[in-house]
Amino acid sequence: MQLLFLAVSILASTVMWPLNRWLTHREGNAEIYGFWIGCFGALLAGGFSLALGENLGDPETWLIGAVIGAAFSFGYCFALMRCVRTGPIGPSAAVNNMGLLWPVLLSAVWMDPHPLRPLHWVGLAATVAALVLFGTGKSQAAASGGRQVSLRWGFWAILTWVSAGTSMSAQLFASLHVPGQQFALLFAFLCVTTLIFFPIVVRRGRRMFARTEVAAGAANGALQVAAIATMFLALRTLKAEVVFPFSIGTPVILALFLGAVVYKDKIDRAGAAATALGIAGLVALSIA
Repeated sequence: MQLLFLAVSILASTVMWPLNRWLTHREGNAEIYGFWIGCFGALLAGGFSLALGENLGDPETWLIGAVIGAAFSFGYCFALMRCVRTGPIGPSAAVNNMGLLWPVLLSAVWMDPHPLRPLHWVGLAATVAALVLFGTGKSQAAASGGRQVSLRWGFWAILTWVSAGTSMSAQLFASLHVPGQQFALLFAFLCVTTLIFFPIVVRRGRRMFARTEVAAGAANGALQVAAIATMFLALRTLKAEVVFPFSIGTPVILALFLGAVVYKDKIDRAGAAATALGIAGLVALSIA
């Protein structure tokens, strides 16, 4: 059953890629998008939480949810967006995805101490290498934009990585310390996200109700609930070194194929190598 939960999490995370691409091509606003993700996601998560009898008033759940909400809002709306604006897109996405190292290592060393087998290290290294290659390939494909890695980009990249790692680590911590509270946690996280974005988007006036951002935010909010809730359920029996590489690495690989088939994107050598390495890494983790 946990494998089914992980599969649903991967599928929901994969669908986010074409959705974000659709919004970007329509020049959607990231802050307004994030606000509606929080609004619709919180409504959905709150409904599920009440239906399942979860404790929506638990202080620990709200504290962890606030950490995730703050990390998501800052990492996505400010740090990652500035990475994309000041440098190449591919490495920016790769840095964000490599936040998976945080929960994997923290789980083995501190949160749920256990030794990592050689195959775990091989699979993890291959997955990280695949993300780096994926970023390199996308950077080369977008070379016409002329944006290069710089000291300014590096500053925002570090903040992006820290924010992503903090968010993923808090999600792992929640799965261990407030089990059975997955929808209440999502409700708290998405409420905090909504509150953070509200003073930003209210300045946009009527623009905050633009159909593009509202529609995309509603869809992404539902996907966030599906992806994270099922990931929590998978973490009940599967280790972090399996769940996070699969939930982060697999959508990248699937999105690459989706881009080639649906959008006719060209897969360069780096993209092909990244796909092969990613599949090899995930196979190693499955065997381990």
